[in-house]
Amino acid sequence: MKNFELLIATILLLAMVPLVFAVTTINSPFTFSNHTGNVIVNATTDLADTTNVTCWQSSTGGASETLLIRMENTTASQLHWEETVSISALTDSASYNVTCEATIINGGSAENSTGLLDITFDSTNPRCTTNIDAKTIAYKGNQRIIWTSTDEVGLGPAAITIDRPGLGSDLTYTDVNRELTLTSQDTKYLGDWTFTLITSDRPGNTATCEESWKSYLPDGLVMDEPEPSKIPGWLIIAGIGVIIYFVVRKK
Repeated sequence: MKNFELLIATILLLAMVPLVFAVTTINSPFTFSNHTGNVIVNATTDLADTTNVTCWQSSTGGASETLLIRMENTTASQLHWEETVSISALTDSASYNVTCEATIINGGSAENSTGLLDITFDSTNPRCTTNIDAKTIAYKGNQRIIWTSTDEVGLGPAAITIDRPGLGSDLTYTDVNRELTLTSQDTKYLGDWTFTLITSDRPGNTATCEESWKSYLPDGLVMDEPEPSKIPGWLIIAGIGVIIYFVVRKK
């Protein structure tokens, strides 16, 4: 009798093992990540015969959880779920906790994930400002440019381009905030100038600010002669060779 009871206890213990060691994991979003517009919710579980995975969100420090998404299984043995969720209704720049639970409805079993902390949902663009000293500058005159970038969540990279007129190549920078003075070597070109700042935040939202001005040639001032184009010596020799070839051929 004792052996029979021991066998029954062993069978029951083995039947419970998959439930005890079942793990539900949130792969996306992940802790300290930032998102805008939509977020991909990706979860895996080794809980056998899972019926659905339900995820909740709550603001950091909040007492209650709100349904984020409920993902139903499409196959009986499904262990992986992924769906895209709109976060437009959530508070921008706030930090949230996310948890998910895999459930077997018929069996009444459930497996909770470890909660993810400090996930920021942000659909608001960063802000930028620009300021220049003058709308017109003299040829080879100075021009001061000040630009700033701000964001509640955190700034990402910035791309700054100064489109110079004529033969002047573009000037590029990556500073999110800066005070820059263009001097005579930068401004030795006449015409229309354009300054463009594209700044971004960590979730990928962007903002663009622009400035424009003109440069002119004051009376009595003479422009610098353009630098002569430099033609490689081998190209000159090759050209002479081609000319000689056709001259000799005609004879």
